[in-house]
Amino acid sequence: MFDDAIRKLKRLERGVQLPIQFPLDDDGYFDRTCSHPECQSDFKVLFDDWREKVRDEEAFCPLCRHAADSGEWNTEGQQEYIEQAANRYIQKELGEAFRSSARRFNQSQPRGGFITMSMSYRPGPLPI
Repeated sequence: MFDDAIRKLKRLERGVQLPIQFPLDDDGYFDRTCSHPECQSDFKVLFDDWREKVRDEEAFCPLCRHAADSGEWNTEGQQEYIEQAANRYIQKELGEAFRSSARRFNQSQPRGGFITMSMSYRPGPLPI
């Protein structure tokens, strides 16, 4: 009955990439936070430099010189936004699967019988 949802979940297990855009300040700088637990310094970097000059495998804190993967420098607000975007995507994908499963179930039900059954799906509000 929930074949679509199972297929979507298996696809999600393999991983997906979501394009997420963060606002830059008026001068084109991007907020970053050092990922080292003892530093946690906030700093800004010119977004074009971050995109073009910083390697994905390793970025450095300008204050403590801690090195980490370039994906580990999000501010707390950026990380929360990423998690909300991921939750929204998953809810949307599974909602579509549940809706199509309910439609398929309803189409397969016999008409005019003594007992009838139907299924419906009403999604809740999506985050963000």
